[in-house]
This record gives sequence, structure tokens and C-alpha cells, in this order.
Amino acid sequence: MTAMVRPGAELAECIADAVRAHPAVAGLHGGPSGMVASYLPSGPVVGVRASVAGEPVELAVVLRFGHPVPAVAAELRAAVRRLAGPVAVDILVADLAEAA
Repeated sequence: MTAMVRPGAELAECIADAVRAHPAVAGLHGGPSGMVASYLPSGPVVGVRASVAGEPVELAVVLRFGHPVPAVAAELRAAVRRLAGPVAVDILVADLAEAA
């Protein structure tokens, strides 16, 4: 069962909000050459490539140093799947930032 995407919001925007809310995530990143993005009428959502629920999702994130990457990746995948359904979620850790 998937969570509801908030009314008026695109899937990519909701995923971006959920990913940024994770305490180990310092931010989203465009990935190599800025290719990880969703282009919406309201503007690009950099760091998330997602079209519709049920389709694969790609993330590019900057993580805070000191968090175990495999655990964070599993938590981010679970958060994305709550919104997009049982989809493949590819995660690129584009950079590390100092712990907050």
C-alpha cells in the first residue's frame, strides 16, 4: 500500500521532502552532470528522478558524515516506497558533508 501524495504536489516533490527530512541527509544533488532531476511545470526537482507511482526512482544525495551508508540507503528506499509503491530505488551518494 502506498502513502498518499499530498494534493497538488507531484510525486518527485513529495519524495524530495521525505528524503530531505531524513537526519542523515544534508541535501539533494544533481549527480554527475546534473542529470538527476525531475522537470515539472513548477520547476526542476534536483536530486530526484521520478515520474509516476510504480516507476523506478533515482536519488542523488549528500549525506552527513558519520552515518552508515547501507542503513541510510535502506531507510531512504523505504521512505520512497511509501510514496511510490514497490519500485526500484537507485541511490547515488554524491558527496559527504560535515555532521551537523
